[in-house]
Amino acid sequence: TVLTPNEYGELQLIIPLLGWVVLIGCLGTPQFIIRYYNRDKLNIYKESLFISTIGILVVSLVAYLFFYYFSSNYTSFIHSFHLGLLFLLAAFTQQIITLIKALLRVQERHVFYNAITISIKFFIVAGVICCILLLSKSPIEEYLLGLSIGSIVILFLLVWYFNMHYLYKWRKPSLLTVKKVFSYGLPIVSIMLMGDLLTNLNRYIIFMELDSASVAKYSIGSMIASLCFVVLYEPLNTILHPPVFKMWEENKKQKCRNIITRYINLYLIIGLIILGLAIRFEDILIYLIANMDYRLPAGGFAILLISNFLLGIYRFLSIHYYIEKNRNNDNVVVVSIEGNNIEHFDHFKDVQGYPTIMQLIHGKKHKEYTGDRSFNDILKFVNDNFNQFSIQKGGKKKFAKKGKKKLTKRHKKKSRKSRKQRRKSRK
Repeated sequence: TVLTPNEYGELQLIIPLLGWVVLIGCLGTPQFIIRYYNRDKLNIYKESLFISTIGILVVSLVAYLFFYYFSSNYTSFIHSFHLGLLFLLAAFTQQIITLIKALLRVQERHVFYNAITISIKFFIVAGVICCILLLSKSPIEEYLLGLSIGSIVILFLLVWYFNMHYLYKWRKPSLLTVKKVFSYGLPIVSIMLMGDLLTNLNRYIIFMELDSASVAKYSIGSMIASLCFVVLYEPLNTILHPPVFKMWEENKKQKCRNIITRYINLYLIIGLIILGLAIRFEDILIYLIANMDYRLPAGGFAILLISNFLLGIYRFLSIHYYIEKNRNNDNVVVVSIEGNNIEHFDHFKDVQGYPTIMQLIHGKKHKEYTGDRSFNDILKFVNDNFNQFSIQKGGKKKFAKKGKKKLTKRHKKKSRKSRKQRRKSRK
């Protein structure tokens, strides 16, 4: 209630933009740290800090230029040099916090990770509230300053009190590392960005067609509607996942379907009750968070409630769809490596041994290849029988690759050469 709908609407436009800048600017380095920390230890963090710092700087400048020209058409936005600096500072602090959280996760310091995560939220909220109450700047500048102050306090505690001085030290990466970050991180960033755009891009459409006050009303209504059903379908999904997948793997498919149906029916009954009560007591729900200035036009809140109710139904149906369509293990060809170097499968060039091939159905031996080791015979068996390769060496290591593997003429020549060598060795 401290902010007017127009001010709160402006704030709701800057928050997603900051999140996108941090997501894109980090270039997937948090996931890169998690993937390669066990191999490179702290060097991977220092190199990721260097790469993401440059990425944040470039993306922040692009984002601010876009924001500058975009907001020039709307008198409700007042852009300034101070706003650009505060935006850049907030992006840098959030970048470092994101990398630190990834580092703590991969180090399996779970208690410390949770404590830091909670403390970050507390200090950020406290910093934002203090800046809004004490300063007389625009709400966007107050939010960015409070966010930066809260994050800097956490960083200071980590470096000074916990003696983690390596957190601010970077290392110039090699060109190979940069290429690995781009090849590994950018696909992850693209997927995460699309998911975030799906939920937040509508705010900008509302702003362009209406005004920032309408964005504020939509944000409050959307948050309440989401909470009404998330507290129901998220716990149910969490409870449902383990037993359903276990029963499906045990081939208890009908029992699995019956459990999913019961959970959907339970959600429908309770969800409809929540839907009716929320529509009936809309004013009370809004008043608990804001005031009546944030009330949506007639029927708007009901539409948000129905959409979130349908989203919950989709969450349950997606489980059923996934297990019904997931038949990757129905038909498997297992290649067991035993002896000398295998030469006529280029995909397996680093594997030692000659293959014994068998087909598995639902994890049980169904058919073993006993034919001639010629190129054409093996190729025919593989093309006729497999959905997935599973290569086992010494009964310990397994590697898998979906799809069909085509054997070329070069493989055929190597196969013939391998047979000649074996005949010669027998003689």
